[in-house]
Amino acid sequence: NEWVKSNSVQFNFSANTTSSVISYCAVFANNSGTMAMKANYTTGITNATKHVAGISINDSAGKGFVLGWNVTCYNGSGDFGASTIASFAVDGTAPSITLDSPAGGVYINNLNNTVFKYTPPDPSNTEDCSFYSNFSGTWRINQTNRSYISGTQYVVNLSNNSEAAGYTTADFPDGTYIWGVTCNDTSLNTASSQNRTFILDSVFPSPIRIIVPAVNLTNSSNTLELVWNQTTETNFDKYLVLVSPYKNMSDPTTSTTITSRTTNTTTLSLGLDGVYFIQVQAYDLVGQYVNTT
Repeated sequence: NEWVKSNSVQFNFSANTTSSVISYCAVFANNSGTMAMKANYTTGITNATKHVAGISINDSAGKGFVLGWNVTCYNGSGDFGASTIASFAVDGTAPSITLDSPAGGVYINNLNNTVFKYTPPDPSNTEDCSFYSNFSGTWRINQTNRSYISGTQYVVNLSNNSEAAGYTTADFPDGTYIWGVTCNDTSLNTASSQNRTFILDSVFPSPIRIIVPAVNLTNSSNTLELVWNQTTETNFDKYLVLVSPYKNMSDPTTSTTITSRTTNTTTLSLGLDGVYFIQVQAYDLVGQYVNTT
């Protein structure tokens, strides 16, 4: 029994006869369902010398070692050799993996709410796929799917992890983590996906407050300088400055986005006379935010 990991199958045989003449040697195989001749060699066959015949054979997907082959040769007076049938299987298609989500480099705030999705396209002799990560500080298996169907998307949910070699949803420190998938088939072909990273950020931005203007300020100009303290958020995304005629900040008349963490001032154009409420929101790259009163 032998797995052949190429669809160009190399059949090795030696013809042995007391005659110095070998008219032909024919290679038979049953990959089409019945034993049939795949090649007939009328030249290049030397007595007692190994001959290699390269013949195209499709994958024997899911069939195991049910393929057989043998050789029959002719020495000028009669057939000889009709060798015993040797069993083999072919799998020239290595597994491949598509990582579906999350995308590389994303920011997430809770591993319990995150699912990892992948699709293994491998039509031949599927066996298992393992989800790897460095959550523990070392690269290791988190969960293994013991059987998979080619082209089917699989989901790893860390909230439902019963693997003895896996992890529970214990708190991981914020930081950058790596994940990937390795799949195997029964012919011992192995393939690994490209690894992806994600950034865990479970902490909201630090509080901010408005420094200028003072509360309940009466202003004689329709422009107003606004100053607030900077957030110390490492994964800073933006400040959003809102002006609304309503205390609940609904229907803002002005919305200004500032993408520099250290830019903590802007000049507002208020338009018509009236009462206005101002709020500054600080966002991180996860989408978490804090706001001034």
